[in-house]
Amino acid sequence: MLADPDTRVRMRCAGGMMWGQAGRSKQVTEAFRHVLATSTNRKMRQRAATYLASTEIPRDSLPYREWVSVWESRIGALLA
Repeated sequence: MLADPDTRVRMRCAGGMMWGQAGRSKQVTEAFRHVLATSTNRKMRQRAATYLASTEIPRDSLPYREWVSVWESRIGALLA
């Protein structure tokens, strides 16, 4: 996700990991933080913010309506 020269590969990789499909290890989290801090690609930054907000907002067994607004606000804050 960080080093491949092909933008499409980086985007696909980020998309494949942004919902935690590859786990939420320290390495994956740091990679998304790096993308958010350094990338100028809007979609890559959105995917990084989605992943990071998902790790920060506890959802557990809460109904969607109870956590979604906080989660969306956090994504916006990360992208600002």
